[in-house]
Amino acid sequence: METRIKPIHFVGVFCFLYIAVNFFNGVHMPGTVTNGTNRPFKVPRPKSEVSFIRGIIKAPISAAHDATTFVALDAPAVVALDAPTVVGGHLLNVTAHNDTAASEQSHGDTTTWILNLRCAQGKKACLKTQRILQREQESFSLTDVYPHGGGTLPNYFLRGIDRGLSAVDYRDGIVGFLHHNKASGTSVKMCIKNMAAKGSLRGRNYLIVSTQQLTSLTIENMMKNDVLMGDHIFGFCEHSGSRNCSYFTFLRDPYERVLSAYFYCKVHKDQLCGPVPIRDLSIQQFAVYQGSYFFYQLLMDQRYCKKRDANLIDGLLKFGFKDSKFVPRGMENGLIPNRLVCWFRQRVYLEAMVSEEEREVLLENILDNLENWFSLIGLREEYDFSLDMLSAVYSLPFSKRCRGKVTNPSSRHNPNKNSERQKLKSELMSSPEVVRALRFDLRIYERAQKLFERQRRRFEILSRENA
Repeated sequence: METRIKPIHFVGVFCFLYIAVNFFNGVHMPGTVTNGTNRPFKVPRPKSEVSFIRGIIKAPISAAHDATTFVALDAPAVVALDAPTVVGGHLLNVTAHNDTAASEQSHGDTTTWILNLRCAQGKKACLKTQRILQREQESFSLTDVYPHGGGTLPNYFLRGIDRGLSAVDYRDGIVGFLHHNKASGTSVKMCIKNMAAKGSLRGRNYLIVSTQQLTSLTIENMMKNDVLMGDHIFGFCEHSGSRNCSYFTFLRDPYERVLSAYFYCKVHKDQLCGPVPIRDLSIQQFAVYQGSYFFYQLLMDQRYCKKRDANLIDGLLKFGFKDSKFVPRGMENGLIPNRLVCWFRQRVYLEAMVSEEEREVLLENILDNLENWFSLIGLREEYDFSLDMLSAVYSLPFSKRCRGKVTNPSSRHNPNKNSERQKLKSELMSSPEVVRALRFDLRIYERAQKLFERQRRRFEILSRENA
């Protein structure tokens, strides 16, 4: 009987040959790490120096959430890559570190600053800092610092209503106001205090979470309050237990915010101003020093306020920040020790631990989740209308009690007229160094403006329906 060869046989032979050839030539399969040349690479372990690789894969948590999480891949190794690395089809951002030099590496359109220490023989304190830094880098994972936005009710207008949530669900839960400095934050806090004094909070108590509370109280104790207000409260909702919890915030054009903060800090001693003598800074230096302030607020952790990693941070300030991008040149030794506030300590730590590529990944996570994390995003430029929407979100009289009452201490100390202020703003906008320092907040503000308009449209539709 003659055997006929069918087309399916050719398919089977072709698949077998394809797999065999790819196996011997090193074409990666899903989950294999490659160096962009379709050949797997092996990462040698270090011998004489301590180095590490950090990578991030962006992946959805579950089908039930719109949020995004990160899986961090850490491995002690030394590697030089000329092309993007791929893991299972995802881009893997790689940064190689070593303890022998402070250097600048270029990766495409970005520049990664690698903070390392040079210790001359006999400098015990520097060598101690170096050892602490190496241990911290070896155990570091990006999940240690990514935003903790869990446990929150979503944006009321854009997601909450469609999920069947009511203003009562938001009002009767824990309410967190994330105070973004110089963006009407003081006005909002005064508004809430006035409502409490007049009984408009319906018997709910509030707590202004200062640095003192962060260092002396546990988060669990602070969460016993109904309304929390402060610069560093983002992440508290993860500890809300069975109670609903939500955040709201007000943002402002980052250039305008920097100008306001600059003139404010010229005459005030405030945690916002930090440990650098502001009177000696130009407006451009101050903008770089402050950087993307809101971006880092979303990465804040209470541990920075409790002086965690004190030996490391103090050592880095002393030995590792000669090439820092946010400590103004010449002022590395002029920092005021008792004013090493939470945000500054956090910035020092992240400068040493998180690469520019990783910050970009963190930023994308933030942009993707703003409407998951905040019940409402108000704008300083639309203060009264923001209060109108806030009243609808929480069924509380924000608009009635506080409309038109904007507190802005910096305006009383700003000697510049509008024309001079616009001139300074133009100088900031034309400075590449300033634009780079503010780039994360600029992108967040751009996204927030779009969200604000979507909130406005939904609010106006609901107002007409309820009229």
